[in-house]
Amino acid sequence: MKAAIATVVFLLSCLFAFGQTSSSSTYLIRKDDVLRIEVYGEQQASDIVTVGSDGYVSAPFAGMVKAEGRTTDELVADLTQLYMKNLRLRDPKVSVTFDHYAPLRAWAGGAVGKPGEFDFRPGDTIVNLIHFAGDPTDLGNQHRAILYHKGMAEGIPIDLFNILRRGDLTQNYPLQDGDRLEIPIDTTNQVQVVGYVQRPGILPYREPMTLADAIAEAGGEIQGKSRLSKIVIMRQSQGSPGRIVQIKPDFVAYEHGDASQNVLLQPKDFIFVPATNTPDLSAITNAVSSIFYIDSVLRTGFFGLRLP
Repeated sequence: MKAAIATVVFLLSCLFAFGQTSSSSTYLIRKDDVLRIEVYGEQQASDIVTVGSDGYVSAPFAGMVKAEGRTTDELVADLTQLYMKNLRLRDPKVSVTFDHYAPLRAWAGGAVGKPGEFDFRPGDTIVNLIHFAGDPTDLGNQHRAILYHKGMAEGIPIDLFNILRRGDLTQNYPLQDGDRLEIPIDTTNQVQVVGYVQRPGILPYREPMTLADAIAEAGGEIQGKSRLSKIVIMRQSQGSPGRIVQIKPDFVAYEHGDASQNVLLQPKDFIFVPATNTPDLSAITNAVSSIFYIDSVLRTGFFGLRLP
């Protein structure tokens, strides 16, 4: 699934790359941008200049000219008038292009492969930022991403699922310097496998998902240590908040052909794979201490025993 998302992100990134050649005509010049000013036939009037901290550039034979917050077309219009006046040119052919841009940075975090801050180019979009950040992980709620512009407390809801899976580009906004994109981790649409498996941890829930699916995604049993006949699944009781139901499938019997032991999982199921017949109470306590099950486990007990 992640590979498919990565492919879509790559294709969309390529699509928007074609439109970036014209972005300088609408991009507003910023401090520290480096501009190339050229006047056709007037080499002495051509130069490479940096936008200063005051937002101005020092252009040959034109003096200090306001550049920050303006487009290159607007700057060309000003320079043309100044060269007509100062150099007495009848119809100067002036061009202003970017030698290079001041760094633009945006941040992506939450359920992405590589959270962090990234440089981007004018014209880059949310799709580009997602690609820089290693694409969304399966644990993210792509429907509820939030985009924050610099200095704004109110976020903009972004449905990344529609962008990446359905090709709806209406929310694929151009990035602004200082943007922050957050993809929340979906704590309601996951299962957790702990105990004696190769890779214990949180797994994304995908309907339909069975116990066999979860054990396989967790790397399978640890030979000689896992006791698959004594797995316990802890599940919140429907309609009874705080009450935990314990399901005790015999996974060994499933491996010998009893399909009824391959329990169909539900979101937020907690799966414990023990090593022996005797519950490892410290391991269980550590495993459940960070999830909402702990209060109920402390009240109702686990494997018929109270946790210390």
